[in-house]
Amino acid sequence: MPNPTRDELLRRLDELWRITPQPLSSGLPLVGQLKEQANALTRWYVQPIVAQQNQFNAAVVQAMHSLAASIDQRSDALAQQHHLQSEAEMRRFERNELLLEHAQLAIQQDRETLQKIYIQLADNLAEHQKLILATQEFADYLRQRIEADEQRIERNRALLEYIVQHIHDLDEMGTTLTAQLSTLQLAATAQPSAVAETSA
Repeated sequence: MPNPTRDELLRRLDELWRITPQPLSSGLPLVGQLKEQANALTRWYVQPIVAQQNQFNAAVVQAMHSLAASIDQRSDALAQQHHLQSEAEMRRFERNELLLEHAQLAIQQDRETLQKIYIQLADNLAEHQKLILATQEFADYLRQRIEADEQRIERNRALLEYIVQHIHDLDEMGTTLTAQLSTLQLAATAQPSAVAETSA
């Protein structure tokens, strides 16, 4: 990941890590000669220290570059991981939305199915209520017919009893008439014999 501030600091370290001893000099001839001699006397002591310091500075700069590269790699890896996680979250979100959409569609279909069943049950209930009402009306009609038939049967029974009684009375009258007729016949039969005896 680009970091302008860090890159600028590394660039400055690349420029400044090497130390170069500056020889002593002077514009005055005598002083200049003395400084050149001092340079010659101290070079054998200063040069190893400067070389050692340059090695240390180079190692530090190299370590800083390595650390910056490692940070860049880790940043890139984290960015890649974050990107993958974002894509995974997006796919999971899309999958959840799809599942939610399917669930809502299934609920809607179930609601429509239940509504149809409810309407069908309501229609069936209405039909059953009509059938029950018609059955009750027919039962009332049958009950009225039965009551009328019972009254007619009762009237017919009374009439039949009257007829039987009348027939019985007629039988008694016939018996009486038969007895009287027999008496009259006997009387009629006996009367001619009496007349004959009188004539003799």
